[in-house]
Amino acid sequence: MKVLDNDHTLKHLVLTGHEDGKVCVWSLQKFIVVLDDFKAPVTAMSKCFDGVAFGTAAGQIHFWDEYLYQATKIIDITRGMPFKTLSPLIVSIDYNQQRIMAATKNGDLIEINLKGDIQAHRINTLVRLTSPASNALAILTQQE
Repeated sequence: MKVLDNDHTLKHLVLTGHEDGKVCVWSLQKFIVVLDDFKAPVTAMSKCFDGVAFGTAAGQIHFWDEYLYQATKIIDITRGMPFKTLSPLIVSIDYNQQRIMAATKNGDLIEINLKGDIQAHRINTLVRLTSPASNALAILTQQE
């Protein structure tokens, strides 16, 4: 990830998410700071729109601005959805245009529309994954 330094020059950063809920910021091999403590394991992260999205095992997606100054929005996939997710643990996050796609450990793929109200629906063509070896999912999207 690239962000502006205090002297307005670009610097490259690496973000790591941890089981204790902390997100750490690194520059090359040097630790800089703990960005936040989400109180639940950080299980997914992705560059997203004009910032970064972090997914947690508790079913929350935290959006941060592109300069990593502050959280701009939190979406909880366990509340306010028209269905109960099979698992709240988010394993993958992707985005396309004005939509977020979040995959959970047990095979839910949730599309969240961010054009106004948050809307979500289950994409019914997925098969529930029950194997204990299925710890990761990849989201494939087609660019239009």
